Amino acid sequence: RSLSMIQRRWLVRLAVAAVFAAVLFSVACCGCFTPGATPIPPVKYAWVRGPQGQLRAEEGGRGGLPVIFVHGLAGNRHAWDNQFEHAQLTRRVVILDLRGHGESEPAGDGDYSIQAYASDVLAVADALNLQRFVLVGHSLGGAVAGAVAGEAPDRVAGLLLASALGDLKRMPADQRDLWVAGFSPDRYGGFVEAWFSEMLMAAHPATREQVLAVLHKTPREVVAASVRGMVEYDPLPALAAYRGPMLAVVTPFNNRPYSLQNVVPNLPAREVRDASHWVQMDRPTEFNRIMDEFLLTVERGVRSEE
Repeated sequence: RSLSMIQRRWLVRLAVAAVFAAVLFSVACCGCFTPGATPIPPVKYAWVRGPQGQLRAEEGGRGGLPVIFVHGLAGNRHAWDNQFEHAQLTRRVVILDLRGHGESEPAGDGDYSIQAYASDVLAVADALNLQRFVLVGHSLGGAVAGAVAGEAPDRVAGLLLASALGDLKRMPADQRDLWVAGFSPDRYGGFVEAWFSEMLMAAHPATREQVLAVLHKTPREVVAASVRGMVEYDPLPALAAYRGPMLAVVTPFNNRPYSLQNVVPNLPAREVRDASHWVQMDRPTEFNRIMDEFLLTVERGVRSEE
């Protein structure tokens, strides 16, 4: 039977409403329309004049308490890609390549000590006009973050240390000497591959692939010199000079007598299981949750000071 005029009108209205809803849905899904959302500024790439060469950095987000992420040995800034994308939704964030790593130039004077790396971080902070910030460091980058906090404690609002370098002077001397000898030119290839593979035993396949690819691109002399700097560095004086909030994120692999959480008195620690040494890459959701909680605590403390 033929439809009445009223029925036809209702059908037309329903069709129009359905088309309109479909258009809104497709626009929202492509990211062109998000009601009430603040647009995220585009990522900025920068070359910074460091103490011993040009340094590569990326900056994203706006507002909030800024965060600088520092990668580990034979890594690069992309070890923090997940955290960079996550944190830039609420604050200004910076990732950088340390000297001799990633796109950054090698050190003109060949200095790859922890203190030298710390000067790279401060150079980037100065160039980007970051007066106060939180440092998030992984492995060697954790020691670098601690050194920055010891040198400029008033600028560092908090330290989040992921699988951070401990006090290698507390390793048994024979083990330490054998480990350092593995980075000599005649032993480097097989030894370093085996060492990284051990640290990657619990890693997700994507983490393993990325970590080894970056390792193979990092100059051997940079890695060997950095290891010597790691062995010579004592993290305790810098951390003792820093009175701000700190938190260590550790894995079962990173729990040895000389690990940072076991040598720094009263250092709070959170353990993440089912992850390799690169905990932020293997368990990004859990790591980001811990990071968000820590940043919230730090920001509350900063506001109470004002």
